[in-house]
This record gives sequence, structure tokens and C-alpha cells, in this order.
Amino acid sequence: MKISTRLFTVMTICYGIIAVLFIYCINHQMRRQALVEAESKASLLLSRNYATHTYFSQNLKPRLFAWTAPFHPPGCFEPTWMSSTYALRYIDEYFKRLTDAQYYYKDAAVNARTPDNEADDAEKAFLAELNADPKLYKKSGIRYFDGQPYLVVMQRGERMAETCLRCHSTPERAPKQMVQIYGPTRSFHRPLGEVASTVSIRIPLASAYAAANRFSLQLSALFILAFTVLFGSQIFFVKRWIFDPLTVIRNKFLSISEDSTFLGQTVPLPQGQELQEMTAAFNAMSVKLAELYNSLEERVQQRTEELVRLNRQIQTSLQEKEVLLREIHHRVKNNLQIISSLLRLQTEVSGSDQGVQGALRECQDRIKTMAVLHEILYKTKDMARINLAQYLKTLTFNMIRAYGAESGRVQLKTALNDQIEAEVGIAVALGLIVNELLTNSLKYAFPAGRPGEIAISLDKRDNNDIDLTVSDNGVGLPEGLPVEESGTLGLRLVHLLTKQLGGTLALNRDHGAEFHLVFKISP
Repeated sequence: MKISTRLFTVMTICYGIIAVLFIYCINHQMRRQALVEAESKASLLLSRNYATHTYFSQNLKPRLFAWTAPFHPPGCFEPTWMSSTYALRYIDEYFKRLTDAQYYYKDAAVNARTPDNEADDAEKAFLAELNADPKLYKKSGIRYFDGQPYLVVMQRGERMAETCLRCHSTPERAPKQMVQIYGPTRSFHRPLGEVASTVSIRIPLASAYAAANRFSLQLSALFILAFTVLFGSQIFFVKRWIFDPLTVIRNKFLSISEDSTFLGQTVPLPQGQELQEMTAAFNAMSVKLAELYNSLEERVQQRTEELVRLNRQIQTSLQEKEVLLREIHHRVKNNLQIISSLLRLQTEVSGSDQGVQGALRECQDRIKTMAVLHEILYKTKDMARINLAQYLKTLTFNMIRAYGAESGRVQLKTALNDQIEAEVGIAVALGLIVNELLTNSLKYAFPAGRPGEIAISLDKRDNNDIDLTVSDNGVGLPEGLPVEESGTLGLRLVHLLTKQLGGTLALNRDHGAEFHLVFKISP
């Protein structure tokens, strides 16, 4: 997501949260003000009605009783001036006719003489609290009636005074006409000083709440309009003064990263000190990178030409050394062949001494073994390593032919892994070992024209160990004869070459002779 998108999203969320909180606070404050006003109106009405009660109880009734005593018979009851509750009820009815305000007023009492004045559960509970706590005077709260909210204010009403006991002590003391009208059970036996009633008034809040909601909606519409104008202006100027210049710099960066020919190009300076400083730094960097790039290209070109020249010299030197090395191998092979020919001539003139002839012939075989190696190296491309399978095949073929075993009397079987290569020194030692073991088998394993089989195997283990096995099914070696203490030069040479390779040599005499050599080569 782009930074601009994130910024505008965060700004929208912040503005929305601020707008909701602002409108909520305004609505809450208006509702609270409506409660304050409603409570003020209720206090005014309650105080007015309480003053009327007091006037009736303390002024009007005592004087009228004293003034009318000679005129009305005993037991007479006239509620219009004898009962303040009766008077206030009718005053409230006249008030409701004169105004459309849906106020509710009641002088509530427990066991009231008229059902209209009977206290409900909340008013009964407040009366009980008033009689239990003399300091309690008023209680208010919001209650719902028929789903509409009202502020309900209950205030302490009339206490039983001496003038009140005439009508509220016992039915016998009360006026007979009153007993006939209300009955002998309701609102009697009240003690002196009891809070007999509570003045309850309900102020409707629905209209005030509706007005607060309407004002909140109007304010919301105004706020949304102002927010839209402010947010749109902010987006316009932020995009023009910040993000558009950043986009130009970004595009220039992308152009330089995709094509080096744009190096050195500059961007016009935008408005605003911060962006001007950043753009100036970018322009300076672009020019500096162009200079470094051009300088680097020149240096790379020079180094490339120098490396090409040195590479050609190295290739020429390698070719000359390769030609020289091949010539050396060729001349070594020729010299070894000359030495072998000389030994063959010496064998022919050595007379009938079989020991001398055998020794000369063994020397000749060893020289041929090394000559074969140099011949193979002369013909191959890689003169540092030699394929052991190719080398051993050529060596064993020449030896079988030289000893006249090609007629089929002695069969040679080979199992050579053609993926094994070794350095020249290892190949020379291995070739000499195979030469000595194969010579030993051809000379001694099959006496008196006995047919037989010679097997040579070469394989590689997973840990780069090389297994070489040379075996025959001939007469075998004498029992108890260790290889390293043998009197023959060939077997002692095999033992020494095995140490040179860092390997181990094992001999099995069960069926003829089987030599098992294990050594390690570098991969």
C-alpha cells in the first residue's frame, strides 16, 4: 500500500473518530441540559404546590374552621377547602387544560382516599425512606413509561399536623360526611409527624431528546460538509506539495535503476524547504553517480583489456608448457623403451644363467610398466591425472602377450571401474604392484602347463577408498609366508609400494592366491 493511501486512510479514520466523539459529546451535553432544565421546572412546580399545601394546612383551614364553626353542623365535610390534596388535584386539572405540556403531578400516599392519589411502588419506597431518614427531602431519576423517558422527581409532602389529625386519626373523630364519602378504612390511624404523602412529578423528556437528536443530525451534516471540504483541500495540497514531488523523484530513481544513461539528470526544485533540500541532495547524488559510473567504466575497460592480455599470455605459456610436457613424456617413454631393449639384448647374451635372465626380464617388465604410463599420458589431454582402468587394461594385455599366455591356457578376467582417475605418482605405484602380482601369478601359479584363471578388479567405495584385487586359482603361496618377509624382490616391492600409497594389503590363500589392496585417493 502506498504511503499516500495509508496517510489518507489514517486521516479519514481520525477525522471520523473526532466527528463521532464531538457529536456524541454535544448530544450528551444537550440531553444533560434538558435534564437540568426539566429538574428546574419540576422543582419550581413542586415548590409551588408545596407552598399551596402549606397555605391550606397552616392558614386557610384553621381560620375557616374557626370562622365557620357557628354555621356548619357537626360532622360537616367540604373537601374544596378542608382538603389541600383535593384542591391541588383540581388545580392540576385546570393547569393541564390550559397547556399542552404533558406533565404528571400526583400527591401520592399509601392507602390514599382516592385511587388517583394512591402511590405506586417507587413512591411507596420513597415514602418509607422519608420516614426512615428525616434528612431526606427529594429524590430524582429517569424512568420509562410506555417506552417514553420521563424525569421523575419525588419530594417530601405533608407531615401529619394537629389540624390534620381531625380527618386522619380515627373514623369517630372524622367528619361524618367525609366517612360517608371515602369510607371508614382509608387514610386513618396516621400518627402525628408522619410523612403521609410525597409529591411526585414527571417531566417528559422525549421532546427534549428528539430536539437533541435533530440538532446532532444537523451538526453531523454540517460537520460532514466541513470535513469533506477540509479533507479535500488537505488531500489536494498534500498531494501537490509533497507526494507529486516525491513521485517525480521516485520515477527518476526508477529510470536510473533501469537505464544507466539517466545518471546525471536532475529534478526541478519543488516548493517547500525540506523537499528542496532533499531534491538538491538527489540531484547532487545523480551527478556524482554519473561521474563515478563513467570513471568506473573506463577503469573496467582498462582492467578488461589488461586481463585479456594476461589471459592470452597465460594461454600461450600453458600451451608451450603442455607441448614441452608431452615432449618430456614422449622422450621418457622412448628412453624407457631403449633401456628395455638394452635389457632384452643383455638377457640374450647372458648365457644359460636362468637367475640372471629372470632378474633382467623382471627389470624389463617394470620399465615397460612405467613406459606404458608415459605413453598414455602423452596421448591424453589431461597430463596431471590418468584413467586407471585404461592404464591397467593396456598393462595387463601387454604382460599376458609377453608371457605367451595368449593361447588361452591362462584366462585373464578384469572388472575395472572406468570412472576412477588418479595422479601420476599413484598410477605408477599401482601399475608396479599389478605388474609384480600378475608376474608372480604367470610365473608360479600354473606350473607344468596347468590351465587357470587370473582375475583383476578395481572399484571405488563411497568414502573414496579404492579396492584392488588380484587373484588366481593356481597352486598358491606357501603357508605361513608373510608378504613383507618374503625373499622375493617382487613381493617386497609390493609391500613397500603399499606403504607408499598409505594402504593395506591382505592375502587370502583359500583358493590359490588373492591379494586385496585398499588405499585412498583424493577426489
